[in-house]
This record gives sequence, structure tokens and C-alpha cells, in this order.
Amino acid sequence: MVNQDSLFGGAAESTGLSISANRAAWHPLSLTSVVSGRCLRFVLSVDQSRYGEAAIGQLMDHYQQAMTDIIQHCVAVERAVLTPSDFPLAQVSTAQLMQWQMPELDAVEDLYPATGMQQGMLFHSQLVPGSYVLQTLLHFESLDSDWFMAAWEQVIKRHQIFRTSFVGMAAGNAHQLIRAEARLPWIRHDLTGLT
Repeated sequence: MVNQDSLFGGAAESTGLSISANRAAWHPLSLTSVVSGRCLRFVLSVDQSRYGEAAIGQLMDHYQQAMTDIIQHCVAVERAVLTPSDFPLAQVSTAQLMQWQMPELDAVEDLYPATGMQQGMLFHSQLVPGSYVLQTLLHFESLDSDWFMAAWEQVIKRHQIFRTSFVGMAAGNAHQLIRAEARLPWIRHDLTGLT
């Protein structure tokens, strides 16, 4: 991807023809699109001996109307709806994805299949509950609990693994679903009165 922060960028001047004008076109109709400067641009190449000007004008009118309809739909929805094409690594249907992105949950940042090792561990943990549960008990002499909680919130923001859950296990299609945000539930028990 080339953007303003990239080492390389698009040239302002024309590159000229990429193919000789004397060369026969591979296809009688070719539509090329590019996003540049946050703008979607189209170039339509046509074999004028095969298509009349009226037919091409009608095609472009339909294309423009279809693009307008898509834009209006996207602007009108209150909450973005993701589709399988948003996650090229995922092996998921639209129905499964809709089930996994429930409105009460935070937005989905990424989705990809669980590895073979992860699927094996998930299967084993369902057979023997608690087989991969590890708890650690730590004793602190002095701890500022507000700073401790703030530090963990930063760790969660920085590292996707702390915002990852597994979905699709019941259907045998385990995936890692990464939420854009996650909250760590805190429970405080003040036991100072017991000493």
C-alpha cells in the first residue's frame, strides 16, 4: 500500500501508455480501478469496433448508479456490518460471521482460522475441562491498584492476544476473533481488616 507515510508514492505526472496503442487489446472491454488520494477512480478501455458509444454510455450509467447505491447503503447503516471478504484468511460464511458480531459486543478487528495446535488444545480442553488452566497467586508488599489496573489496560490495548476469543468451535470451524477493544473485569476485595 502506498500512502503519504510511505517511502515511495505515486507520481503526479502521467506515466504515458503502458501498452502500445498499436497492440490489439486482450479483451474488448476492460475496467481498471484504483484508490488514490482517498478517491476511487475508474478507467474503462473499450474496443470501439465492437461496442457503440450509446451502449458504453448506458453501461457507465448503470455502473455509476450501482456505485451510488452502494455508497448510500454504506452511509445509511448505523453500524458497519462485516462480510467474509473483510477477512481473507477466514473460512467462514456470512451467516456465521453475522452470528459472531453481535451488537452488544465490541467491533471485530480481525478474524482468522485457529491453528491445528489450537484446535487440538480446544478439543482436549472440552474433553477434560480445566486441562489448560493455569492460575498464579502473587503477593505484593506494596501495590498501587489504580496504576496496576491502568498498566493492564495498556497491555490489552497493545497486544491482540488479550482481545482474542475462539468462536465457531461447536460447528467444527474454530476461528480466532480479535475485538477492537476489550475490558478486563476487576474484582477488589479489601482484606486489610482481617489482619
